[in-house]
Amino acid sequence: MRKKVYVFLLLSVMVAGCSTRPERLDDLASEYVTIDDTKRGKGYGKQMLQMVIKKAKEEFGVQKITLGVFDNNPSAFHCYDSLGFKVIGTDTYLIDGEEWTGKEMELD
Repeated sequence: MRKKVYVFLLLSVMVAGCSTRPERLDDLASEYVTIDDTKRGKGYGKQMLQMVIKKAKEEFGVQKITLGVFDNNPSAFHCYDSLGFKVIGTDTYLIDGEEWTGKEMELD
């Protein structure tokens, strides 16, 4: 399975994007999810992820979807949690010399 990129447009302006990569034939990892700053809080990210999850499960037979979220992004965490993702671990990243903490999440 190749990497899939999903882009959602609203009036020809990019609202949200998501890139996925296969971990195994039945697993999918989200590489990134991004929402235009001016469009946040309107449910576009949740709608996009619902579509990606449905497509992954129904068309590709994916059994598990994983993603990571930084601790300084509580709105993203809330979105993933509301979709049924569960925390399965924590991680620390060094970004530009600064330590960032995050959670790994999974949806079965």
